Amino acid sequence: MEVLTKEKLNMLAKTINEQDHVLSVMAQHEDLMTLSLDQRKSAALHQAFNVEIEHHGITAQKQSGRCWMFSALNNLREITAEKMNVEQFEFSENYLAFYDKLEKANNWLDMAIDTAEQPLSSQAVQYLFKGIGDGNVWDQAAGLVTKYGLVPKEVMPETWASSHTKTADQLTNRILRKYGAEIRKAEKTERESIKAKAMKQIYRLQCILFGQPVNTFDYAWRDKDNNMHEEKGLTPFTFYEKYVGIDLSQYVHVICEPTSYEPMHVCIVSHDNGNMAENNRVRLNLEMDELENLCIAQLKAGQPVWIGLDAGAFIDRSEGILDPDSYVLSAAAGDIAMTKQDLLETGESSPNHNVLLLGVHLDENEKPVRWKIENSWGKDSGKDGIYACSEDYFKTYVFEAAIHKDFLSEEQKGYLDKKPVVLMPWQLPWM
Repeated sequence: MEVLTKEKLNMLAKTINEQDHVLSVMAQHEDLMTLSLDQRKSAALHQAFNVEIEHHGITAQKQSGRCWMFSALNNLREITAEKMNVEQFEFSENYLAFYDKLEKANNWLDMAIDTAEQPLSSQAVQYLFKGIGDGNVWDQAAGLVTKYGLVPKEVMPETWASSHTKTADQLTNRILRKYGAEIRKAEKTERESIKAKAMKQIYRLQCILFGQPVNTFDYAWRDKDNNMHEEKGLTPFTFYEKYVGIDLSQYVHVICEPTSYEPMHVCIVSHDNGNMAENNRVRLNLEMDELENLCIAQLKAGQPVWIGLDAGAFIDRSEGILDPDSYVLSAAAGDIAMTKQDLLETGESSPNHNVLLLGVHLDENEKPVRWKIENSWGKDSGKDGIYACSEDYFKTYVFEAAIHKDFLSEEQKGYLDKKPVVLMPWQLPWM
């Protein structure tokens, strides 16, 4: 190991010049990212888009990590708003989040039983006891909707706990770890009864914090032509079938993760503590050009696209832009460019946020120039909830999309039948 000596420090100090001093003075008064934003360049991203989809409202996930759910439900909302002939509509995220937490707890306890004989130092047990959180992905959203249906937001509105999930997550994880420790100490014949006790306690906690989900409900609304409508005796399934009515199993979770352990043109399969017990995460790994072309095809067909990106990379929330080229950082930070593979493998970047893709601007050669995004951070974030994304950002920091099978080529459909690559959850770049 080489020691940082006084001589080496002096050599480094000699590299600082007058321009660096000026930049240092500026950085004393404002965040460097804010100082480096070229607003003229970023503003140009908010020009019109020649492929664009109408949307029916802006949602706010507030202090929760449910972006994956909000963006998935906002995708389905477009179908429902058209069928109900309304300007605005929102599903109950609280309803689906209740079952998401319950499914995660059930799956976590099963994993605790499965790993009870392994030492605490094993990767599986260390991973498990990190607990569960709000996050998830498209295929799990589709699984929840298929299993539990949907209800309008008015039927099961948000509570404080559903939109501020820190306490609920802490308490849920405390219960899981308590009973996880008991499972590890218990005889094999006692473990299922311990799980049942834990699930009862977690279910009760969720009912207190989020409210008990409805089984049947009535719903009345007035459409944009001022016509009154009323439905009685609906269930979450009958509402979904009548006002959404699509087969979510026909969507493929496409990714572009060019890592050394995730080969291209094959499905990457994993099962972790964010899953439903009966579901694996199944993701088709394609090249970025393929993912982009699929997104464009789906947008051209009038369908929005659920995507996953890195919301910590080159984002300005006030301007509503995602664009590395709008930041003049090299003068202060030097060369910080990295390949997509290096970003993932070093943990510098990951798909940590999900949004809804609503449009794209194509040049005369049908190549994308910029993208239109609906976020779930409310109307005060971005331009009334809308973000503009440069092509440079999209290629580097967009990692996943939910694509209907209709838009896959025959060759791409064939990849779904190939033997998948199975990864443990701690091997995934975004876990």
